[in-house]
Amino acid sequence: MFSLFFTTMVIILYLTTLLISNKKSFQFLPFWYVFILYFFKPFFSRIIAYYDSLGSFIVFDLFSTVCAMLFPITLTYYYYIYNRTISRNFRSSNIFKYIMFFSLMYFLQILNPGTNFGQGLLAIKNIIFILYSFLMANLMLSMGYPYRKLLNGLIVIALFYVSYGVYQAFFGFLPFDLADYKLRVGSITAIQRTLFGDQVRPFSFALTNGHFYYSIMIILLFLLPQLPIMNQRQRLLTYIFWILTSLLFFEAPERTPIAMFGIGLISMYFIISNATKPFKVFIFSSAFIGVYIGVRMLVLPILQKAGIGIGLYRVFELFDILNAGTFVTRAGEGGNWGIALAQIMQRPIFGYGTGTGTFTRMSNEFSYSTHNDFLTIALELGFIGFFFFFYMIYKIYGKLNTVSRANDYRKCIAGGIGAAFSAQLACSMFNIALLSGESGRLIWFLIGILPVLLNGHLNIESGKIKRQKLISSIG
Repeated sequence: MFSLFFTTMVIILYLTTLLISNKKSFQFLPFWYVFILYFFKPFFSRIIAYYDSLGSFIVFDLFSTVCAMLFPITLTYYYYIYNRTISRNFRSSNIFKYIMFFSLMYFLQILNPGTNFGQGLLAIKNIIFILYSFLMANLMLSMGYPYRKLLNGLIVIALFYVSYGVYQAFFGFLPFDLADYKLRVGSITAIQRTLFGDQVRPFSFALTNGHFYYSIMIILLFLLPQLPIMNQRQRLLTYIFWILTSLLFFEAPERTPIAMFGIGLISMYFIISNATKPFKVFIFSSAFIGVYIGVRMLVLPILQKAGIGIGLYRVFELFDILNAGTFVTRAGEGGNWGIALAQIMQRPIFGYGTGTGTFTRMSNEFSYSTHNDFLTIALELGFIGFFFFFYMIYKIYGKLNTVSRANDYRKCIAGGIGAAFSAQLACSMFNIALLSGESGRLIWFLIGILPVLLNGHLNIESGKIKRQKLISSIG
């Protein structure tokens, strides 16, 4: 009954946002409502499951179904109510075309005989959420929504996310959080994952601790290069977010986000400074390799002998990656990557279909075994989809390089997008993070800023937005 009540309230609140969206101050409220609902959905699902005593890990539940329907409803509403030139403007964006074509490939692959329809249908929602995230940022900004307001929203969401994570790290988990985690992965495994030795691994409002850490790291990397163009309040809130993130990593360190941070900073440097000259690349790369070898050969053995805690030890495994436990389980004999590659080579052209490389509630025997987004794409879409995905990444970096040449605020924003995107791509080498989960939705939201940024039509400050009027092109 609680599920029905909660879902009914969600629908009522959503309809309310639509009714008041004709007022200028609330024009974009439906977008924010749906985005926040998607981003915090795992938290709401845990509450529903706990108080309904049903468990959230069922194939189709009322709340998830309603959430999935709100995206097409919102897009249809804005298409017909505001301006039909939205369609024409979208078609002018190459990035949008690439993402739409990639999404279409996933939709068609539901019919692949290698998967089943239910499994494909559950997996396709990840692509829908990604598409919505991109469209939300792109459409709002192309309609003149002030970028500072968008930035304010991201900063507030980030503060909520990291604050709850810090609470879990220092004070433990609320009953409905731990109950759901045990339900999904089994009580023993849940304790091992959530209470890793002497380390608590918080997951905040996200589905897993991984997506929580990836999300806050993406936002941090996105915000840092924009400090020079922020107002005083935004800068202060960003510093608070940075401090809370540092506090979280002090109490509950995680190696993948730390690696993401380093890779993101390197990418940020190359994008903002336009450091494409061979000499600069050589000097920077040599310094990085030197530091890595120094820590690996000198510092790591000392720390190992000192008997550091298991959480901190996992972090320093970054400097001995070939012998790290998770790397061995993925790349070693009989590991996830080998199994996935063997499956791919059996059906290399078209793959096995949507959902076969992604964890779903109807997974088959080799689903969710890749621990690698690129292998997942190859497994599900075949080499055709795999190479197109790389082509799309190449074009995104090409657009970022173009924007970075501007000597104004656009360079800072491009640096943030590039840093976050590079970090997420690196994370995707070892995890399923780019095409699913909260971090996946977040990174494609940031990519949605790029076409408007490229065109130079980004409205930084507040401005009057008229109904039935759009910027003529979004790049």
